[in-house]
Parts: sequence; C-alpha cells; structure tokens
Amino acid sequence: MLKRLHIFGLISGAVLALFPEFAFSQMMDDTVKIEEVAIYFQRDISEAAMNIIEIDSLTKSHYSMSALSDLLASTSSINIRDYGPGSISTVSMRGSGSSHTVVLWNGINLNSPLTGQADFSLIPVGFTDKIVVKPGASSLQDKSGGLGGCVNLENQSGFEKGLGAKLGQEFASFRSNSGFAGLKWGSEKWIFGHRFTYTKAENDFPFWRNIPLGKEKVKQENAAVDQYGFLQEIYYRPNDKNLLSLIVWHDNTDREIPPLKNYQGKHDEQQQDISTRAVLKWQAYRKHFSWHIQSAIVNKDLDYQLYHHPNLYSSLGDELPLGENIVAADATNSSTSFLNQGAFTFSKKKNFKLNFKLDVDQHRAEVENKVSQIGFVKHRNELSAFVGIYQRIGPKLMLVLMGRNNFLDGRDYHFAPLLGFEYKLHEHRDWSLKGNLARNFRYASMNDLYYIPGGNPDLKAEKGISEELSLNALEKLAGQKIELNLSAYSSQISNWILWTPTQFGWWTPENKEKVMSRGIETTLRITGLMAQIDYTLNGGLSLSSTTNESEGDMKEEKGEQLIYVPKQTAHVDLSLKNRGYSFRYAVDYTGIRHTSYGSNSSFYDLPAYFLHSISVGKNVILKNTSAGISFQVNNLFNVDFESIRQRAMPGRNYAVKLNVEI
Repeated sequence: MLKRLHIFGLISGAVLALFPEFAFSQMMDDTVKIEEVAIYFQRDISEAAMNIIEIDSLTKSHYSMSALSDLLASTSSINIRDYGPGSISTVSMRGSGSSHTVVLWNGINLNSPLTGQADFSLIPVGFTDKIVVKPGASSLQDKSGGLGGCVNLENQSGFEKGLGAKLGQEFASFRSNSGFAGLKWGSEKWIFGHRFTYTKAENDFPFWRNIPLGKEKVKQENAAVDQYGFLQEIYYRPNDKNLLSLIVWHDNTDREIPPLKNYQGKHDEQQQDISTRAVLKWQAYRKHFSWHIQSAIVNKDLDYQLYHHPNLYSSLGDELPLGENIVAADATNSSTSFLNQGAFTFSKKKNFKLNFKLDVDQHRAEVENKVSQIGFVKHRNELSAFVGIYQRIGPKLMLVLMGRNNFLDGRDYHFAPLLGFEYKLHEHRDWSLKGNLARNFRYASMNDLYYIPGGNPDLKAEKGISEELSLNALEKLAGQKIELNLSAYSSQISNWILWTPTQFGWWTPENKEKVMSRGIETTLRITGLMAQIDYTLNGGLSLSSTTNESEGDMKEEKGEQLIYVPKQTAHVDLSLKNRGYSFRYAVDYTGIRHTSYGSNSSFYDLPAYFLHSISVGKNVILKNTSAGISFQVNNLFNVDFESIRQRAMPGRNYAVKLNVEI
C-alpha cells in the first residue's frame, strides 16, 4: 500500500508539471504581456572548472524560518545525518564523513576545532543572503579539508535608501513555534541591519518502538529545544572604491537529548550550545585589482549533562521509588579561534585572473569532565597560503591552476594543488565540459587527538586525490529554461580517520589505509511559464560507492560500503506560482545504509525511505507591504523511518507560516 502511495505521489507531481492549468483553472488572468528582453551574463572566470550550486531566492524564502539542515535535506541530494528534531544534524557529501564538509560564513570556518564538524541544525537560513554548495575539489578555492565539499554562507550589502522590515511566524506540530524579525535601514553610505530568530518546541511526537511481544506506540520524551539568536550588520561605504563592514552573530541553544527508541526508564540528558562570531572586514576595489583584509573571532561553549535515574525493584517485582540520581557525565567544551585573512585579486579583460589569499588562524580549546576530573587544554596555529591562476585561451577553453600550502604549528606541512579546465562544446549553445584533478587533506581534530579516554595523538592527516568530469548544458526551448549538470567523480582517501570500539568499552580513532569513493551526480532544473503559471521543477540524483579498501582490516569490512553512507539519494520538487498563489510538492529519497559489518550486517541495515511534503500559500501586495500565509504538510504519507539507528523521527506533521515584509 505504501509503495502505491509513493507512486501516486510521483505521478501526481508529474501531472501537475505537465498540466498545471488543471490546478488553477478558476483563476482570472491578469498577466500583462511585455516584450521579451534577453539578458546576457558572462560568468566569473574564477568559477571555471568548478561545480557550483547556488540556492535560489525562492527556496531560501520558503525556508526562512528553518535550519539549514532542513533546506538542504529537501532541495538537494546531499545526505543529511539527522538525530531527530532539536538534535544535531550533520552533512555528508559525495560519500564522505561529516567532518569532510567545510562550512564557511563570510569566509569564517564554522567547523569546530574540537569535533571538526558543523551542526547544521544551529544555522538559521534567515541569517544568510547567499548559500552556495561546492562539491568535491571545488572547495579548495576557499579552504582545505573539504574532502567531500564546502558550503558557503554569505551576507551581502545593498545600499538602498530607507527603512525596511521583515516579520515571520511559524506554528508547527508537537508544540513547536518559531519566529523571525529583520530590520534594515540604509543610506548612500551606511547600512544598519538587525535580524532575530527564535525556536521553541517540545518535539513530543509519537513513534513506534519494539517490545518483546511486538510494538507499542509511545511519545518522544526529553526532546525539547529552546533556541534564539541575533545577527547585527553594519556597512560603511565612504566612496565607490572602499567598503567596511562589521557583522556579529550570536546564538544560544538549550536542548534536551532524547533517549534511544528502545530505552525504557527515566532519561535526563541535555546540552547547551552558545556561540558568538564577529568579523571585521575592509574591501577595496580598483580598475584591475581588488583586495580585502578581515579579522574574526569565534567563541563556542558547550555544556553537556547526563543523569541516570535507576529503577529499583523489590523481591516481589514491584517497582520502588526512583533511586538517587547518578551523574554519568558533566562536561564543558570551550574553544576560541582568531581568524585573519588577507586576499588580493588581479584581473585583466576577463581573460586572466590571479587570486592570492593568506590565512593565519589561532585556536585554543579546553575540555573538562567534572565527573572524572580529567580534560585537556590545547592550542594550535595554522598558516595557509593560496594561489589561483585562471586563464582563458581562445573563445572556448579556460584553464585553472591553483595550490594551497598549509602549515600546522609550524611543522606539519601539506600542499594541495588543483589543475582544471572548462571547454565550450558548441559555438552557439551554452554547453560545456569541465574537469579537474586535485589533491586535498584534512588535519585530525583536537578530539581525534586528545579526547580522554580514546584520543589518538599518533593520527596522521587524511589525504585525498580526486578526479572529476562534468557536463553542463543550458537550453531555452519553447519558453522553458533547462539547466542540466551530469558529473562523475572518483576519490581515494588515505589515512581516513574512523572511530571504532575498543575492548575497554570506549571508542578510539584510527587511520584507515585507503578508502575509495566514486559516483555519479546529476541535477536538472526546468523553469518556465505555462497557462499563466510560473513553474520550477528541480531534481537531483546521487549514486555513490564509498568502500574501505585497506589491506590490514577485517575481511568483512573490505570492499563494503561505509556505515551511514547511502549508495543512492535523490530529490525532486515542483513549485507553481500564479497571482500570488503558490504550490510546492517535494519528494526526497535516501537509500539503504549499513550500521555494522559482518555476515549478519544486513539485519542491522537501515531501510531506504521516501519522504513527501506539500505546501500551499497565498501572498498579497498592498502598496509597499507584502504579506503571506502558507500551510505545509511534512512526511505526507506518515512514513516510519530512521536517519540514525534507534533515533526516533516524526511522522506526518504540519506547519502554518505567516510573513510580512515592508
């Protein structure tokens, strides 16, 4: 039955794409036809040989009160490892690990120096103006360590005069509500902006769990989240050649961490995350060159507590009052980073470009376990120099050569080069072939090296060699714009860092000799106008094989897909707009994932699943004010699924969104 519903959902979406007039046949036609205007845009030569995916403004607006993890899960084939509402969410690109995805905000690295990861559930979409995904070696242009790729978040200035405001409110299932407020004032020389967001949710959704005689339906417990944050922006433009900016982002999240699905008993686990980031930047522009310098400070504090409440039983089996709380864990993690960057760009006649960047970063991390009275304080200094050369040769060929030199604590040196090309396949059509060969690396995080117990100070840096070839095509047919990208990639990573259990009861990281990742990615985007309805159809498919090829490992591990890395992910979404009405239908697919190795490992595999969502909305414009309302249904067919083993996920749920823009 469920399979039929999945098929029905896909067919319905296709029918609406082909015959959208059925959905809006009763609407009046008030469209004013104007003469077609052709706009030609010459892409920046520094994007040659790179696969760059920019999230469009319509999608960002739809997810303006959501976390970045929700946006990427519903609009791309990127694998999101979600521990449940209110819990952490990490990203895996091209079959890599969560720490292999670099997250940058205005050039600042958001990955924790302790864990090496970024929690995407703590990044509000409404705090960014531009979201760009760079899979694979394209990330080298911004930072080393992105063996899987890079996600770039940017705030942008626009010197419009006057005062503007945005307000948004969302009410959702499981006693969840969130809000967004933005205020901006601008003149010819100044911009002041303030954004505020909050989320409060109980996340007490029902789910099924296994019991000895079958299954029982229970409510999620200890899963509440209380989060708020603000972003302050100041831009000053003394003249057309200089721009100064100061951006401060602070967020505070208190969240309860729910127990595993089959855990029975009193559970009390909680975590508080407090982060403050500030960046001061000076940009200068001249005729053939530009430069910028910036300094930033990033401070992150994490407090974690876990209490056990043992149930005591009498000799007759009767439950006695709860015993005294046992403090199982009480830990604090704190890190402070000072990040400094200088960059210089020279360009001439759009045929040649030279980029140079120098990063000088200092990190301090402190970890303390108050129960065991152990911890560590560590420092690390990182120096990185980048050079990129971009040259157009004739009307069809562009070549790219770049290299990044890194020093860790003045001695651990690594060089990451990239050689790429882009070739225009047709004189009158926008078809191109891109390719690159690159080497990348990632240093072990501080937790990998020093965590107590289990840290391994002998870990080597991960090294990756990757190849990529992609076909890009842009066509206009009968008023439709069709964008197609097809990419094939291969990557060999040596010294892959993987945490494994020990005989002593704790986990420890070790280097795997060789891990191979290869696959195919394709994206398709079609936009157009049919029967007075604007439509956009987005789709993507990722086929990835990531296997452990190390000679010294156990036989059952060699050649097997790494745990929690699906071989297939896909998504498709259809958006329709007419006279202020909007409709969106999205389907996301995640394939089977291993959670263990061995002869019976398939028993522990997480099943594949489809997730459907649908939303309808209405937007009205009155003079200079725009107001809208939308209703959304997530997990439309109430699928019972797991992103992480034994972590409960919600079934069908609903949300109502209100927004006003002045």
